Amino acid sequence: EGKGTPASNSYVQVTGNGSTTAYIKSVSGKAIDRTKIYSFVVKAYRVVNKSKDYLGTSRVLYAAGDKNKTYTNVKTLKPSKKSVSVAVGKTKKLQTKYKKQKSSRKLVSNSAGKKLSYYSSDTSIATVSSSGKVKGIRKGTCYVYAVAHNGVRTRVKITVK
Repeated sequence: EGKGTPASNSYVQVTGNGSTTAYIKSVSGKAIDRTKIYSFVVKAYRVVNKSKDYLGTSRVLYAAGDKNKTYTNVKTLKPSKKSVSVAVGKTKKLQTKYKKQKSSRKLVSNSAGKKLSYYSSDTSIATVSSSGKVKGIRKGTCYVYAVAHNGVRTRVKITVK
């Protein structure tokens, strides 16, 4: 639970309101320590016949408190291009720039040390490597998402010719 490691696992329920942003101010009745880094997952569910029907679980996200003296979070992501064309069987490398919340601090990374993760909305059309290299699989259109450690994301439209 040091300043550079995620705090212990605790669970908190966050009620959705249609927003994609959640603010967690306390866990189990205790205020969060804004000097630490927290790791968390979001589990979406609906109640059916008084039972929870889980719809999905997010990837593990990491967030530094705003009072952390060493680390900060991604504020915004911007791809170098909003859309990219690639031929079937060929590859193209995506470039994504980020802006930190606090420019003088180090950026929190995921447990593997990566600052960004990439994923394709349709891997039957295009796949993407962990470093952002897109490969055309078959003709069509999909999106590749770049996601920061704290859940901030952007997307690039991929057209495979």
